[in-house]
Amino acid sequence: MTRGAAVALLAVGCVTLGCGGDSPIGPTGEAVDLSRYVAIGNSLTAGYMNGALGIEGQSCSYPRLVAGQAGAGGGFSQPLVSAPGISEPGSDEGRIELLSLTPITIERARPAGAVLDPNPPGPFSNLGVPGALGAEALEARNRATSRTGNAFFDLVLRGRGTWADQVAERDASFVTVWLGNNDVLGYVVAGGESTEFPTPAAEFAATYDALVERLLETTDRIVLLNVPPVTVAPYLAFVPRVVVDPATLEPVPGPGGAPVPLLGPDGPLAAADLVTFDAIERILDGDGIPVEMGGSGEPLPADVVLDTGEQAVARSAIAAYNGAIAATAARHGLAVVDVHSIVTGIADEGLPVGGETLTTAFLTGGLFSLDGIHPTCKGQGVVANALLDAIESRYGVAFPRVSIAGLPGVTLTAAGNLAPAGAGRGLPRFRRATRP
Repeated sequence: MTRGAAVALLAVGCVTLGCGGDSPIGPTGEAVDLSRYVAIGNSLTAGYMNGALGIEGQSCSYPRLVAGQAGAGGGFSQPLVSAPGISEPGSDEGRIELLSLTPITIERARPAGAVLDPNPPGPFSNLGVPGALGAEALEARNRATSRTGNAFFDLVLRGRGTWADQVAERDASFVTVWLGNNDVLGYVVAGGESTEFPTPAAEFAATYDALVERLLETTDRIVLLNVPPVTVAPYLAFVPRVVVDPATLEPVPGPGGAPVPLLGPDGPLAAADLVTFDAIERILDGDGIPVEMGGSGEPLPADVVLDTGEQAVARSAIAAYNGAIAATAARHGLAVVDVHSIVTGIADEGLPVGGETLTTAFLTGGLFSLDGIHPTCKGQGVVANALLDAIESRYGVAFPRVSIAGLPGVTLTAAGNLAPAGAGRGLPRFRRATRP
C-alpha cells in the first residue's frame, strides 16, 4: 500500500461540527479543540491488534476515531505500518490471522509489514508505544532510554523527546493519557514469576502525577483513562483449568466421572487458578494432562499459571494505579474514563450494540482480538465513545458517537471482514505476540 493510499484510508471528512473555524464551546463556556490532539499511551492507544501494530488496527485506534468524530481526523497522524503489520520492530512476523473456523486455524502472517513514513518532520498525533510502561513516562524517548529496551519507542517517539516534550512541540490543544496496563501486564504474562513487575504503586503514582504536571504546562484539556481488569481478558479467561477435548473444549470426565484438573507446578490446579494462552501449545502436546488421561504427565510450568495469590497481586496493583489516576484527576480537575468499570460490566453482562451483544469471549465476543489482550475495532469503538462521553460530561461539548456496529470484530482472513458467528470451540494452535 502506498503512503497516499494509507492517508486516504485514514482520512476522515468533516462531520456534524465541521472542520474549521472556532473551537466548539459547551454550556460550561469551555472550548474543546481537537485539531492538535495528542494521545499518550501504550499498545491499547496505538491500535495494536491481533498481535501486531499495523494499519488494520491503526485505522480504528480510539484516538483516530475520536479525532474523526470531532472533524479533526484528516490531520491526525500515526506511525503507519502496512499490512500485515509488525509484531515488534525487526521481526519478520506480522499479525495473527484466523484462517479457518472448522477446525480453528490461527497462524502468523509473514513477512511483516513496512513502516510507511519512518521520519516525518514532527511528532505524531498518536504517541501510543506498544509495551510502554507508565513508570518510564518521564524518561523514555527511544529504545536506549527505555527501561525494557523497547524498540517501539524508536518507531513512535524516534528520540525526539519524551511524551511531554512532544506534546509541547506540537502545542497540543487536547491530550489523553492511558498508561499503567503494562506495569501489571508484565507480571501477568509471566504467570506471576516476574521480579520486575508490577511496578511499585508509589513509583507509578509519583511518575504519573509528574507526567500530568508536565502536560499541564502545554494544555489543561486533558482526559485520563484508567487500567482495565486483566483477569477477564481471553488471554487468562479462555483456557480451561481441566482436561478437555481440544476440538470442543468439553471437559473429559475422569475415572469417577468428574472433570480432571490440569497438572500445574504444585500439583493439580485449584478451582480458581487461571491458565494463560501460552499454555495452549503445551496442552496440545500433552503437558499438564495426566498419563492416565492420555497426556505426558509433565506439569505446566509456573509461568503459564496464575494462582489466586498472584491474581490478588495483579488486582491490588491495578486498584492502586487506578487510585493514583483518580487522585491526579481530582487534584487537577480532569476527567477520567473508567475503562475498568466498562470492561467489568461487559464481562458480567455484555454490551448490546445494534443487533449483537459484545462480550469478553474469545473469537465470538467481538471485544478482544486474536491475541486475547488487545481490542478489536469494535473494542476500540467502545473506548472512543466512552472518551466522547467524558468530553461531553466535562466540557458540555457533544461530538457524534462512533457507530460500533459498523466496525469489524474478529475477522476471518480468508473471507474478508466476516464476523465468526457460530465459530468453533476448540483450542487453536497459534503463537501469541512477543510484546504486550
